[in-house]
Amino acid sequence: MKQKWAVVILILAGIVAYANTAKNGLFWDDDEFITRNAYIRSFRYLPQWFSRPLTAGAGVNSNYYRPLLTASFAIDYKLWGLWPAGYHIENLLWHTAAGVLLFVFLRTLFSEKDSPWRTPRTVLNIAFATALLWLTHPVHVEAVAYANSRGDSMATVFILLSLILWMKNKIRGSVVAFALALLSKEFAIVTPGLILLIESLRGGRFPRPAAGGARNDIGTKPVLLIFAIAAIYLLLRLTVLNFQNTLNFYGVDLAKVDQSQPLARYATSLPVRLMTFLKVLSIYGRILVWPNDLHMERTVEIATSWNDPTVLMTLITAIIVLVLYKGLSFLRKDSPFRIFPFAVGWFFISILPVSGIIPISQILAEHFLYLPSIGFSLIVSWFIITIIFKIIKTEKLQRISLFLVFCFLFLVLLSKTIVQNRVWRDAITFYEYTLSKTTPTARVYNNLAMAYADIGDHEKAISNYQSAIFLGDVYPNPHYNLGNTLMELGRVNEAEKEYKRALEIDPTFHYATLKLGQMFIDQGKIDEAKKLVCPVYLNLPLCLNR
Repeated sequence: MKQKWAVVILILAGIVAYANTAKNGLFWDDDEFITRNAYIRSFRYLPQWFSRPLTAGAGVNSNYYRPLLTASFAIDYKLWGLWPAGYHIENLLWHTAAGVLLFVFLRTLFSEKDSPWRTPRTVLNIAFATALLWLTHPVHVEAVAYANSRGDSMATVFILLSLILWMKNKIRGSVVAFALALLSKEFAIVTPGLILLIESLRGGRFPRPAAGGARNDIGTKPVLLIFAIAAIYLLLRLTVLNFQNTLNFYGVDLAKVDQSQPLARYATSLPVRLMTFLKVLSIYGRILVWPNDLHMERTVEIATSWNDPTVLMTLITAIIVLVLYKGLSFLRKDSPFRIFPFAVGWFFISILPVSGIIPISQILAEHFLYLPSIGFSLIVSWFIITIIFKIIKTEKLQRISLFLVFCFLFLVLLSKTIVQNRVWRDAITFYEYTLSKTTPTARVYNNLAMAYADIGDHEKAISNYQSAIFLGDVYPNPHYNLGNTLMELGRVNEAEKEYKRALEIDPTFHYATLKLGQMFIDQGKIDEAKKLVCPVYLNLPLCLNR
């Protein structure tokens, strides 16, 4: 198969895998990122794209600093408003582009004069197989079918482009691509680590001898430049672009939190976070190998001891894999490039930002595997190709065997991806599916209730709001949303109680302040309305006339 046909097949595979996402809607965090976000509705907000968090346009403070992602949503809005299909089609295109660039990256990496592979055909096989498996793996549905997760594919496109340009000694282009990746999503900070991984495993001589045989080493200056860009980005994120305490996503004084609580121990103890990460790795390993239980709202029990069974099992599994790799010498003999350690290194460098070294609010998520899973796909492809080439000596039979094996894997992954995309069809389908797959949470019940409220099914909305409150009455949102539904039904006194309860839980939850203030005005309780609203909203006409 020629390279151009490989690219064509990858493009078609990406389109087929995610074509049915065009029927999906916009929901959950799409509300803050897209539908209610004023920043995407006009290019006059361009200065805010680069100076404020992405969700500020929806009145929500966060640490999401992704100017290019905001720009891409703004272009979408300019082209088709809030038509969901437009956003999902662009997600499909970014993901497909990432798959094609992965193929180009691996071809570039394996095609140099001192490549371990014996023939160009083998280089093409492993690059194509890796890209195909990665492109169609259903674990990426969360990153592609969810509109606001576009940052994963955007950042990956620019990361791969940066690495390709680096290997071709186009340093300026590589630096620019790295900067674009950082402006797409924060995990692009791993790019310098991936460059060092490539350099260390290939002898630090990118690119290889130039035309005429002259040496053309990279040297230290470009490496220092890449790390300087990363350092400047980190400095900015810790200072002027630190919107919500970058090093403490929990928003509380961790030293004053009850340390007997598992989440508090996780937030304050690096060993606890690393032990928990080993448990997370076991989940990631399972869904990569057998992606049959995919869902959004994943949880994991915090590990507080090295004697935790899952922690021990993960460590034992890692030791067994290493022993097998060392024992099966034929896997290494034909691979002086050391594919296995390269792929493992890629996985762990890529997953470092979400490994728990720095505590973040979400311990695990399927979209965290978007970039790291390249390492997994590379191991699978390399292992299958190596085994087939060892067992089968005839070139024709090798080709047939490779075609049958990878065609089978492709069809299995493709079918699962297409089915999984349907879970994201609409809010009610998505939330009910999520509740069926995991321990129910107040957040999911609240969002499901909002979806029912949107279609006018108030009874189901009330039932699900009450379920959210029952699971943990610590969030103002279910009370506020329940109050809105009760108001629509004319149950004013009950709605008032819910708004008041929302403010008891969080006095700064000013959506409830405004609703309750308006309710007092409608009832003629002007003094009560002023007492409630004016300390917060000084410029309201009601407050100016005090």
